[in-house]
Amino acid sequence: MTSFIKKAGLLLLFWAGMLTLACAQEDPNFERLLENILFSTQAEDLDLEALQEQLLEALSQPRGVNEISGAEIQALGIWTKREIDAFLQFREEFGPFQSLYELQGIEALSLESLQLFLPFVQLQAPLADTGNLRDNLKKGGTWDILQRAARTLETRRGFRTDAGPAAYLGDPWQHLLLARYAKPGAFSFGLTLSKQPGEAFLWDPQTRRLGYNHQGFHAALYPKGRMRALILGDYVLQFGQGLVFGGGFQVGKGAETITSLRQSSKGSRPFTGTMPFGYFRGATVTFQEKGHQLSLMASSQKRDARFHEPDADTEETFSLRIRSFPTVGRYRTASELAAKQQQRVMDLGGNYHYSGAKGLWEVGINVLHTNFGQKWMPIPNRYNQQRFRGQQHTVGSLYGSLNWENHLLFGEFAQSMGRGAAYTVGLMSALHPQLSLSLLWRDYAPDFSSFYAAAFAENTRPENEKGLYVGLKYEKGRRWLLTTYADFFSFREARFRAYGPGDGYEYLLRLRFSPYKTDEWIFFTRYTQKDRNAPQQEGVRLFQLWGTHRTQAVLNFSKRFQEGWESRTRLQWAQFRHGNLEPSRGFALAQDLHYRLHTWRFSARMALFQTDDFDTRQYLFEQQVFRAFSIPAFHGRGQRTYLLVSKRLGDRFTFYGRIARTCTQISGPLAVAGKKSKGTRSMT
Repeated sequence: MTSFIKKAGLLLLFWAGMLTLACAQEDPNFERLLENILFSTQAEDLDLEALQEQLLEALSQPRGVNEISGAEIQALGIWTKREIDAFLQFREEFGPFQSLYELQGIEALSLESLQLFLPFVQLQAPLADTGNLRDNLKKGGTWDILQRAARTLETRRGFRTDAGPAAYLGDPWQHLLLARYAKPGAFSFGLTLSKQPGEAFLWDPQTRRLGYNHQGFHAALYPKGRMRALILGDYVLQFGQGLVFGGGFQVGKGAETITSLRQSSKGSRPFTGTMPFGYFRGATVTFQEKGHQLSLMASSQKRDARFHEPDADTEETFSLRIRSFPTVGRYRTASELAAKQQQRVMDLGGNYHYSGAKGLWEVGINVLHTNFGQKWMPIPNRYNQQRFRGQQHTVGSLYGSLNWENHLLFGEFAQSMGRGAAYTVGLMSALHPQLSLSLLWRDYAPDFSSFYAAAFAENTRPENEKGLYVGLKYEKGRRWLLTTYADFFSFREARFRAYGPGDGYEYLLRLRFSPYKTDEWIFFTRYTQKDRNAPQQEGVRLFQLWGTHRTQAVLNFSKRFQEGWESRTRLQWAQFRHGNLEPSRGFALAQDLHYRLHTWRFSARMALFQTDDFDTRQYLFEQQVFRAFSIPAFHGRGQRTYLLVSKRLGDRFTFYGRIARTCTQISGPLAVAGKKSKGTRSMT
């Protein structure tokens, strides 16, 4: 008990310092956006860190609600064409919006559609853009600065003296510094610095440690002539459906069953995240003349890499071949540090994009060539026989879309040189003012390879997959919203956790009911069937595929009271069965309370969970500090509590503090890569 009091006291001092201090405008709708998009996220293969980076990038520079165009809204991928047309018609008929509350007067927009849209816009337009780059630089922009620090109070195994080779080299603190000076539509200069728990904070060029272990930067200019964009430093590209350049926000299958299928050609954007992959570092420039747009890019950066061990039975140069590219981006141990920035990767490519009259149709071409410096030779196993092996790689694609009345047809065909092809074709259609339909067919060859792709897929990457997705959305006024989808997929060759070809399907149904503006009920259920390797029998592998059956259900109720109070209750349940084995089950119950008082905001949660095994783990979305993101997975038996406090300090500063505690009883070992805490409790 004394130890706990000491740790709590340290945490209070920690808060008194600077847990998170943001010199930026807080967006109260960000939390609602996350919950709407990720409400049904319980996917075991979803890369939540990459999802976080993509979403935060998309929200980094909101547009003025009276200036945003129909093409820009369509690029967000959150509204149907009918909703976009209704918004533009309302603004043209009644004039500029004087308040964001006026959006509620657009009958075609549901409450959920408004919640998805609000984080991307603001009432006041950004600082006036004169159209002259030199004048814009002289008049200046606005600063956004974020400093965040966090740590776990319990001692993880990696920080103990008996950790051995898994011992961490640094302290348990996590630091993040983001700074951006920008004027939307004119220029943007940014710096990103981060340090993960366990990493050493020191200056040692020989081991590629320069204080913060991740350093990112960008300088972006947006002239108004033929040159439309110039970015130096870190950036991402998004063109077509993400088969070549997939730098856009793509959540995949989830609560939104219509607009989430299609990606828009957003072009080039600065990258301000902390992930060690998925972006370019170099230069990109975009030229535009009427409907013609040409983008060129060049990138050169050192990637984390591991090489094959020397072998006397092979040629001497074999040890110089790349074995893998780690994507964790943490350098806590000597082994992790040894892989840091070991191999230079160079990319050269471009895009040509043409938009027809009124943006009703578009076509484009993508080309990307990658040089790895050394041959990439992954260690062969049963599921990577078709993976790329070599030093040079080229991939290209052709994409297009066509708007016709209330229907939108889109697609992309890609070919990796000397290897397989991939294509996807989709349709979004407003069959009725209250009913929308979406269809998507995809076919990705087992030997198709594209290293910066982020296309719609059941797998984590668009390869070795064929599938058909059908989605429906029905709205009845603003009280009822029903979304559902069915996805059928097959795999022609072996994949991770599956020794051979297989198939599967997935169904989802989600119902939202809002009897009053202050009340909201949400229910969803999802059923997934997919083949997986049979479990070992007495230590012997069977090399057979057994079907897995996963059923999930969630019931959520939220109510807003007077005087700034809001309550949210969430109950979720899961069942998993593998072949003819006995099914396992799990559940979670969470109660949230939120309170606003002038410039103060408080959020608290008490959650209980119990699962039979890891296959029935429960994901719970959590409120976090500014520009942070959390959907932890819980398994075993235990409870989770947290308290989040924020305070606005004038018009420019906001202070955040958060404390979270997990108490868990887990059968079996908990240690993973030095993360095991002493005991079964953890506090952050």
